[in-house]
Amino acid sequence: MYESKNHPLISRGAFAVRMAKHLLAVLLIIAASVLLGMLGYWHFEGHSWASAFMHTCFLLGGYGHLTSPHSVSGQVFLGFYGLYANLVFIAALGVLMMPVIHRLLHAFHLEQENGNE
Repeated sequence: MYESKNHPLISRGAFAVRMAKHLLAVLLIIAASVLLGMLGYWHFEGHSWASAFMHTCFLLGGYGHLTSPHSVSGQVFLGFYGLYANLVFIAALGVLMMPVIHRLLHAFHLEQENGNE
């Protein structure tokens, strides 16, 4: 997917396209996570779709849960979904930063290689 260390840096336009693809992947991950959270809040806690959306977005956004769950199954769901939300945040950040980090390392490697010649 990425150029090897022997290839030159890709153009800024190609890099922008790469970043857009990674952003799209992150948006799809977040959309699937919101849907999963909404289904969980709706099923286990009986929230309306609007309330389930609000609770899910607060949890995925790092603000925590708004109200304590009433059922045991809701508490278990909230515990697992809270762990999942933290992992999604880390994974989304990694997917979004991967092209930037690769480009920086690639540019550093090319500079180092040109300095040795």
